[in-house]
Amino acid sequence: MTNKEPKAAQNMRDLVERFLATSPVKRIQTKAIEDHVIKNLGIQDYWQRGGYLAFADLISQLVQENRLKPIKARKTNGMDPSLFNWYQSIPLQESFSLEEQRELLKLYHPKLDLAYYLQRQEAYRRDKPYLADLDRYFRQFKNSQDMQKG
Repeated sequence: MTNKEPKAAQNMRDLVERFLATSPVKRIQTKAIEDHVIKNLGIQDYWQRGGYLAFADLISQLVQENRLKPIKARKTNGMDPSLFNWYQSIPLQESFSLEEQRELLKLYHPKLDLAYYLQRQEAYRRDKPYLADLDRYFRQFKNSQDMQKG
């Protein structure tokens, strides 16, 4: 969401984002999203805020931002501009802080393949103590081998 968007668009976007975040299913009918917006704004307010054109623009933005993925097999709604009848919700991924990225990529032993965790922040935070233990083990193992050679 950018600061350049009018406040009305932000409110419509907030409603859609909340709907996507609280939906128990990943595949969502476009009409259900629009009905949720209309129910919360009221029909008059919905049309004052741009109506279907603003809604279609918002859905297109969410597709571009990779928050929604169209389900092409379900065809389009036949309206102008057309939207697909169904979309799949793509959950937001939290991004790592710079410190966590640095830690993940540089501080652990090179034998630890941590690519899995770059896309799964929650899993990394959960497994961090175990990764630290593995890192210590590999470093101690290397040190004990170096001592035996010397």
